[in-house]
Amino acid sequence: MHASSTPPPAKSAFDLVEEAFHLVRRLPLHDLAAYYIGTLPFLAGLLYFWVDMTHHSVPESRVLLEALGVTLLFIWMKIWQVSYARRLWRLVAVDQPAAAVVAAPARWAGMIGRQTMIHASGLVALPVALVFAGPFGAVYAFYQNATILEDMTDDLTGLQRRAMKMAAAWPRQNHLLIWSLSPVLLVAAFAIYVVLVPIMSAVTPEWSSLFLTIYSTIYLLAILPLTPFAVVTALNIATVLIVLPHLIKMLTGTPLLFLTNSALILNSFFMAVVCALTWCALDPIIKAAYLLRCFYLASLLTGEDLRAQLARYARVLVVAAPLLFVLASAPAVAAPEIDPGPAESAAPALEVQPAVAPGELDRAIDVVMAGSEYDWRLPRQPNEGGIVSKFFMQVAETLRHWAEVVGHWLDKLGDWLSRRLSRGGDDEAGGGGASTMQVVLYVAWPRSRRWRAVD
Repeated sequence: MHASSTPPPAKSAFDLVEEAFHLVRRLPLHDLAAYYIGTLPFLAGLLYFWVDMTHHSVPESRVLLEALGVTLLFIWMKIWQVSYARRLWRLVAVDQPAAAVVAAPARWAGMIGRQTMIHASGLVALPVALVFAGPFGAVYAFYQNATILEDMTDDLTGLQRRAMKMAAAWPRQNHLLIWSLSPVLLVAAFAIYVVLVPIMSAVTPEWSSLFLTIYSTIYLLAILPLTPFAVVTALNIATVLIVLPHLIKMLTGTPLLFLTNSALILNSFFMAVVCALTWCALDPIIKAAYLLRCFYLASLLTGEDLRAQLARYARVLVVAAPLLFVLASAPAVAAPEIDPGPAESAAPALEVQPAVAPGELDRAIDVVMAGSEYDWRLPRQPNEGGIVSKFFMQVAETLRHWAEVVGHWLDKLGDWLSRRLSRGGDDEAGGGGASTMQVVLYVAWPRSRRWRAVD
């Protein structure tokens, strides 16, 4: 299944996101808990390992022990994510075997080995692909597919081959899914922020917390177009974490350290907790979206989507069949017969002859309806989409408005520089804005004069 020979997707990326939300909502709570049983211990262990390594002097033996613990928690997370994906498959596919969730120990061992070997390379491949930007979408989809397509029956080569084929298909839909829903870009932006802040603090140690707050705000606005849904979710989670101590103090009267030290809000650990909770909120949905993507790709060859739809109709008929049988077998209620009077029974039956034959009447109606005054169509109803589609349409409209505002200010800046650099008003008559060389000369000229003064 190559990208060039694959038909276009039947559903857009936003429709797939809508369906993924509904799929996760349909999932029972004990099946949804399978994801968090694996993910929450790993994130907690990773945060503990990071804080312990960055804020304490740890002996080498403890470093190895904690690194081994984080590795085991990572394998634990992947096991439960495979179980979560299998539970989602049972809601989507028709012939999903129960052995995919409850399997023999040998199959579990094979699954653990395959997931460990595949996802261990992702710790290097994903950052490298993100640096080059181009192959990142296919690489990210490959690792998502490797978890979703694990059925405990295929070998390592077969699983990798199927995951690669489906990752290469429908690239536009894949990139829109990453942009709209995946928290990976938010985590990458947080990692860059954690690296940049100590460097900038070392270069300019006189920076105050106010400048750091301004820099953080500008940085947040810069990454907003890259991953809008993840940023909005992270802001909501951060707001809850900030307001919750105030609410606890209001209800219990107990002062908390978080209320007296505002620097804790800008602490990297607080931002890491926000990113971890954002990951927990969005990653189950992005996995459901990629599962639906793999399902529709496989259905191009198997027709599984049609079979699943027919199975839903069959379940509805099974429920409605007893009701229809009861209604069909109920005795009909006959209307009471009215005995006509003697005058009515004696009256002769009058036959009414039609003035126009039925065939001629039909032909006349057809001729009239074929006229141009009846040649019209109803207007097409616009497709407004769901709440997720409306959200991203509003985000696109906001970004378009910001681009217009920035373009307007750039035009005003060009006009101002053109008037500033013109002589005697001659250049203003020529129209147009300032050239790039004029802007560079205008900015560099005062500095060159200061440099001469210093020399």
